[in-house]
Amino acid sequence: MKIPASAIPAPSEKIKALGIAWYQPQDYPAILKVMADADNLPRTFQEWYDRIHKREVELIAAGHNCVRVIIDPRTFPAWCAANGRKLDAEGRTAFAAEQAARQAGLI
Repeated sequence: MKIPASAIPAPSEKIKALGIAWYQPQDYPAILKVMADADNLPRTFQEWYDRIHKREVELIAAGHNCVRVIIDPRTFPAWCAANGRKLDAEGRTAFAAEQAARQAGLI
């Protein structure tokens, strides 16, 4: 599902919900197996968590409402296929944005 233009804030507006792709520790090995860009991801969950947590703290400090959006390696490939996305950073970002917008009632 495409995010409607009305759900995309103007540059001067605050983002109501910023989706962050999030992984469960037990799923991280499977994430590395299914993602097309796994070579760009940290090798361990802890490395990934340390990096994303730091970024999340920065975003919250900047006033963003961050929403952790779980990426399930069992269902994410089907979402990508249904939405014409690759299993990569762009696909994860699109999924997280859609789910955050849905949770915020924007779609």
